[in-house]
Amino acid sequence: SEANQQHFAKDKEEQKMSNNKEKGNKPKKKPAKKFTFFLKWFFIVLLILTLLGTILGVALAYSWIKDAPVLDMSNFEYIEPTSVVDKNGDFYQELQGKEKRDIVDIDDVPEHVKNAFIDIEDERFDAHNGVDIQGLTRAALNVVTTRSLDGPGGSTITQQLIKLTHLTPDKKIERKVIEMYLAIQLEREWTKEQILESYLNKVGFANAWGIQAASQTYFRKDVKDLSIAQAAVLSSIIKSPTNYKPYLIEEVEEGVYDIKKDESGKIIHNEKNLSRALAVIEKMKELNHVTSEEYDLAKEQLKNNDFDLHEPAETEIYSYFTDELYIQIVDDIMESDKFNFDSKEQAQNYLLNSGLTVHSTIDLKVQSVLDEKFADDNLFPSQSNAAKQASKAMSDSLGKEVNYMPEGAMTIIDNSDGSVAGMIGGRNKEKSRSLNRATEKYQVGSSTKPLTVYGPGIETNAFTLGTTYDDVPININGWKPKNSGNSYEGMTTVREGLRRSRNTIAVQAWHDVGLENSVKY
Repeated sequence: SEANQQHFAKDKEEQKMSNNKEKGNKPKKKPAKKFTFFLKWFFIVLLILTLLGTILGVALAYSWIKDAPVLDMSNFEYIEPTSVVDKNGDFYQELQGKEKRDIVDIDDVPEHVKNAFIDIEDERFDAHNGVDIQGLTRAALNVVTTRSLDGPGGSTITQQLIKLTHLTPDKKIERKVIEMYLAIQLEREWTKEQILESYLNKVGFANAWGIQAASQTYFRKDVKDLSIAQAAVLSSIIKSPTNYKPYLIEEVEEGVYDIKKDESGKIIHNEKNLSRALAVIEKMKELNHVTSEEYDLAKEQLKNNDFDLHEPAETEIYSYFTDELYIQIVDDIMESDKFNFDSKEQAQNYLLNSGLTVHSTIDLKVQSVLDEKFADDNLFPSQSNAAKQASKAMSDSLGKEVNYMPEGAMTIIDNSDGSVAGMIGGRNKEKSRSLNRATEKYQVGSSTKPLTVYGPGIETNAFTLGTTYDDVPININGWKPKNSGNSYEGMTTVREGLRRSRNTIAVQAWHDVGLENSVKY
């Protein structure tokens, strides 16, 4: 019967489940239709979103690239300082621009120095077309996992050169896309050797720009003579010149900073630079660019701070002549129709960073005499009591030593053409663009008397040195010139009036010379 069949089927099903349980098998369940439906649509939506995201990304990148600056090859020209030469065309001084640089040809850079930079910054430099997909992918994954743009950017040496010459250092995706676009363009214009040469000459090293200037600054040697350890130290700086320069700066006293040294006076190696330099030589060994022996030696030198690190040389101080030359050239540039600068700062930047040669009128023989004589303290009077007291009072007030000494200044003019052959504006010069007493506008005081009164009077026979005037208080239409200390001596010769700088004698003598003659002289 139908009831018996249903009962039999039920018993059969129960027996089957019992057998499965005895075998340790669970009964199979078919996936729910709803879950299968959801999974199918999930992947469809994900695919659509990925496609839309890709389209949007491509469109956004295109809009950025469309408005990107063009590849300007003139941007790769180097900023070089301006040189001043004397009247004979011989070098005199260098105007210090914002980038201290000495250009070096790529053929003069040793292979181990090139590799130190390539291996740590862009190990696939010779293989890519300006953009390293592998490095870029790793950088993108880092951004996704850390949700930050502060990690490694996957930039190739070509991209770094583009950033140095065409773009700002802002960490933005837009800038990165434009950077890659221009890097690919540059690789079509230049060879790898040209790109590397420009990069090594352009990049900053904290106290120098370019590999040659950095080599001289930190090791006092040319780039061709750098050791592997020294190359690793330099290649480590460019990651962040402020943080990775080879030494540390400490405040030795309030407001005074210096390079940190140990008890023996040796420069202490910055730990950040050391760590990265060790990573550099490790990478060079991994890529077979140094032997095991070379690696061991470089590692020992780095860990023992035994790679001959030097302090940067002190910046040369402009002479008083160069100070005035600088001021006049900037003024001339601003007034010239050949230039169109909106501010003095722009004119100064042009003067300092355009690699110009300034032909000056300085006569080094004349200037050397001025420098020598003004350095001889025996040629100057000793410090007066009043100056000593003033020095002490000012030192106490400021909390630092102030010492007022007799000063002097001199300008030597070549009378054949009116050019300045030499200039000095003080006895001690401690910085560039400082007080220049040779050009400062001071009250001429009594120094004008021989020039506008006594000289013209004697030459025109208005009086002689023996002529006498009455040294008494005088009144000329309300003008009442007085002597220093309000002292008067009665009848006095021109000779004595000049010697003692009596104002009343000079005024009366000037009256006899006449305004017209005085002005002429």
